[in-house]
Amino acid sequence: MSIATGLGSLPAEVGSGGRGFSPLDFQSRAADGSPAMPYLAEAPQRGAGADMIGRALAIASTQSRDFAATTVPTGWRLSSPGRDMERALAWLGADRDAFCEVVAEHSGAVKVQIAGPYTVAASVENASGARMSSDAAFVAELAQALAAAMGTLISDITRQTAATSVIVQIDEPMVPMVLAGSLPTASGYSRHWPRPAAEVMALLTQFVSDIAGDVWLHCCADSPPIELLRGTGATGVSIAASGIRDVDLDLIGQHIDAGKTLALGVISPADWGRPQAQLIDLAVATSERLRERLSFSEQQWGSALVLTATCGLAGASVLQATAVMSALNTAAASLSGGRITPEHE
Repeated sequence: MSIATGLGSLPAEVGSGGRGFSPLDFQSRAADGSPAMPYLAEAPQRGAGADMIGRALAIASTQSRDFAATTVPTGWRLSSPGRDMERALAWLGADRDAFCEVVAEHSGAVKVQIAGPYTVAASVENASGARMSSDAAFVAELAQALAAAMGTLISDITRQTAATSVIVQIDEPMVPMVLAGSLPTASGYSRHWPRPAAEVMALLTQFVSDIAGDVWLHCCADSPPIELLRGTGATGVSIAASGIRDVDLDLIGQHIDAGKTLALGVISPADWGRPQAQLIDLAVATSERLRERLSFSEQQWGSALVLTATCGLAGASVLQATAVMSALNTAAASLSGGRITPEHE
């Protein structure tokens, strides 16, 4: 049976420094929007440290001070632990506690998200301004720290809720740039050397193994490296339908035949302003077109499919985000043989 879930971020109307933000209200709204698979939602509007990179660095810094960072005009830079890391950890703790309270009685799977080691390393610089993704040893140590910290978070959620499993979604939108060597250097006049695909796959495979359990690899970039993503041993691959090429179809088919999950992004930012009825039609049609290209039965397709937006919804309005999530849930129900809304009968 198809279900829907969110990818991570949602809009939150807050003041500077996160004032006026209620983690409990926010996580409740996120859970209401994703009843089949609640997820620990992110609210980057709170500021530095609530964003996916700042949160990941803060989590890693609990394992080693080497991963602490601070904000600079160009983004994140490694530094001694300071206010940014303290604030990020405080926000994470409040979000975790609120999430556990909201889903305490949920007896199915829940999901948490973390930016992956390559995306984090590509988004943080050293004192000279160089991106840390060019330092293979740093990326490997970062992956170890993130896996250990996520183990603690999973244990916290498992202990405080009735969830049957905690899925970890690893966000790696920067991997294609790391592989292609398209990340600019500090000067902006050159590019970092590409990292070999075998090296990237080996590290992500170890990362997935270290986390253990259900792990989805998410890449919202155009033309995501599907062969690499599924080659890591992850139980799920999360990609946008718009990025799937004809050459990817066999890989996706093999992934589903292996009994693994395909989280499919079917509503993009360009669609957020559409009426909800159109969003439902779009989600169903996009899913069905791909199913027909792959020649799967409705039953096998439905057992593998999770509908999502193509990216986080932090840039949407609250009303838009609510409409998108509602449309995804309705579309998932209709694909599973459930009754759809009257205007679609």
